[in-house]
Amino acid sequence: MASRKVEGLVSDLHLAEIAKTVVEWEDLAPYLHLTEAEVVEIRKDNNGYRQQKVCCLRRWKESYGDRATYQCLMKAAQDSGQGLAGSFIRGLCK
Repeated sequence: MASRKVEGLVSDLHLAEIAKTVVEWEDLAPYLHLTEAEVVEIRKDNNGYRQQKVCCLRRWKESYGDRATYQCLMKAAQDSGQGLAGSFIRGLCK
């Protein structure tokens, strides 16, 4: 796996990998600054929990643009109680 700096932008490939480690995406969403309306839309527009997790992360990346860094996502994961996802992201940055 390629080395990533924590300040770098999260890749689309890594978003899909990170989504696998997120247990409760709806707990993570507020820490990614997604609104309740966005959460409802993600639930409605995506069949399956895995698709919802990926969509949540993609929505965050699209809205954050050049601020969608590994560091930002790792902090949101840790702050929301998604320790496994936070540890996984930290591993991607090595």
